[in-house]
Amino acid sequence: MRLDIRHETAYRYTAPAHYSIQQLRLTPRAEPRQRVLAWRIDAPGKLQRFVDAYGNVAHTLVLTAPHDSIRVVVTGSVEIEAPPGAAPADAGAQDLSPLVFAVATPLTEAEGAVRDFAARHLGKTGRAEDFLALAESICARWRTRAASPK
Repeated sequence: MRLDIRHETAYRYTAPAHYSIQQLRLTPRAEPRQRVLAWRIDAPGKLQRFVDAYGNVAHTLVLTAPHDSIRVVVTGSVEIEAPPGAAPADAGAQDLSPLVFAVATPLTEAEGAVRDFAARHLGKTGRAEDFLALAESICARWRTRAASPK
């Protein structure tokens, strides 16, 4: 099966930003049953390509000029040959624990408003239903903001 993909991410700021840095994880991996036929990332600055500890291709985008928006558009084609129910191969992955992504840093610590929002919408049981309810609350909040006049 061939998939033609177009993905767009757009950020708009209320005041100009003078510096932005992002890691873009928008490139599919080549797998035994997945072949990348074409892939392009259009971004407002130079992209620095790297491969993470799991073998994923990623890019770093740094903007140093004042900007009030960022728009990243990804287009490409991928061919997939996967039998029903087959799990993707994990070829080339390192033995890096996924817990490295759970380590708090000053840049990833949630603000009080975010913690309060999660506490209001997330039950105390830790069941999957609680996390789905939180995700639905986040989506509803963003739909409401997107629909409101600017």
